[in-house]
Amino acid sequence: MIGETTKSASTKSSEFAFDLPPRINGASPDEMKSEPAPMLTWAKYSTYGAAENAKRCLYVFKKGHAYLYIGKAKQFGGTRGRYAYGYRYLVEALLKANVTLYIALLSDQQWAAVKDYENTLINSAKGRMAVNRRRVKNFRTVAGLRGP
Repeated sequence: MIGETTKSASTKSSEFAFDLPPRINGASPDEMKSEPAPMLTWAKYSTYGAAENAKRCLYVFKKGHAYLYIGKAKQFGGTRGRYAYGYRYLVEALLKANVTLYIALLSDQQWAAVKDYENTLINSAKGRMAVNRRRVKNFRTVAGLRGP
């Protein structure tokens, strides 16, 4: 359900689930099988260590109601992650400054369309001008997608 909150003991986080439309990889609803729409679940992380092993994900740094940064990563942290060990101190400093880190792990279908998901979130949070200019015309809006 939209806005439903659950607790997860493994990451000590809140999770938010949002319904997504049945359009994945550019397929229209008529081209897809009658499967339920995939869900995007946001988990709140309080430490770099808890988040570093997240793979194929979207992430959001948020302070209050303001979205500071929205991105995608094959791996969030670790030796080859988007925020490799050298960035550990930056992430920890943001978290200590009351910035919240949310990560949504993506399915194979969602990862195949990760640029659409990322740009839809950027567009809804920051406006169309914030979307990478090279991609403004090349992404499909994922209807119903919401951030944490």
